[in-house]
Amino acid sequence: MNSKERLQKNLRFIQTDRPPIFASFTAQAAEKLYRYFGMEPQKPLDSPLSSLRISFQDLLIKLGADCLCVAACAPDNTPTTQSVDGLSINEWGIGTRSTGLYDEFALFPLSHAESKKDIEQYSFPDPNAPGRFRFAEQTVKQS
Repeated sequence: MNSKERLQKNLRFIQTDRPPIFASFTAQAAEKLYRYFGMEPQKPLDSPLSSLRISFQDLLIKLGADCLCVAACAPDNTPTTQSVDGLSINEWGIGTRSTGLYDEFALFPLSHAESKKDIEQYSFPDPNAPGRFRFAEQTVKQS
């Protein structure tokens, strides 16, 4: 039974050879697994939806995962930047600070919003910006 068959049957509550496998890794765990398998490490993707959830696809395939997560990534024209005080600031203006294993939210672009006008003045990212879905499209084509 292949991954697609396994997932389709499970979604219809039909018993399969085993439950489908989905996993995600911290960057530290992925690094150790890459070393163990002698694979060239991938860098985590630049995604506002949590890069670790959609990164390390080659490792997941090697381990036999049935599901690969895809999501929007930062577009070509607005990659995540690093501030002088160590914050990673994404295209939404959300800032995170690395604590080692995970990042914690530290900057909230709408924290000052008190009215509808405040929200309307916020510059939302372009959902159709070039590059936003490149990784998702490539991953779907490969699987």
